Amino acid sequence: MNSGRVLGYSDPVLNDQYTILNDFIVAGTFGLKSLFDRLDFISSSVTTDYKIPEILMGDNKIRPQEFYNTSGFVKALAQSYAKVHLSSEELKSLSAEGNILYPISQNNFAFDRVNELNTDQSVVDQLNSVVYNRGSLLLEQLNSRNRPKLSVETFVNFRTADATDQGRDYFGITDREDYISKMTMSLSDRILFPTVADKKTYHVIRGAKLPHERILWDRIPNGISFGYRPTFGDETISRFIEYAKAELATIE
Repeated sequence: MNSGRVLGYSDPVLNDQYTILNDFIVAGTFGLKSLFDRLDFISSSVTTDYKIPEILMGDNKIRPQEFYNTSGFVKALAQSYAKVHLSSEELKSLSAEGNILYPISQNNFAFDRVNELNTDQSVVDQLNSVVYNRGSLLLEQLNSRNRPKLSVETFVNFRTADATDQGRDYFGITDREDYISKMTMSLSDRILFPTVADKKTYHVIRGAKLPHERILWDRIPNGISFGYRPTFGDETISRFIEYAKAELATIE
């Protein structure tokens, strides 16, 4: 594969077998041509007594038995094979505590409902007709001209900067790590789900734009000491006013 080229696992053009084979043959960095160039290089390095000394590569000397370790040939060949023989079982990664994580799983209600919000306008209209949903930030954006594309993401694990930390899943994290992870996801425009005590998997919704107003703390004199009063941004206050109106209208 060409240096810097991104594997197109989901691109049917890049996954064409002829294209992949041709790409591998003519690639100048890690392809078949590079393999033949290195064979010629080794052949020309053989001495008259049929020994191969250390091979000079730029400013570095490489031992003959290590020559192909730096070529990337096997890696390029494996990438080409993976693109031709796509398999969901091979597209996996390590999760918390060394567990294997697959990108495909059974759908649940959250995935199905988000898919309906993306593809079925009648579902959006039905939710718009419910009084309790008035003021919904998500529905407001789904009804706008710049309609977002929603998706559901799964919390995989929480890891520290420690290289030996294998991570912890949602059951294994501490209360502080739970708070930090959810604050980070909120700042990255993820809509948090309610925390379910008996569920090991945690989901968030991605796609909607969330408000990120700072909370200002005003210092208020209180006798001989001082207290502090939070001041929220206009967008946040307006949103909660709409929520309160929807609650009141539903009760009435």
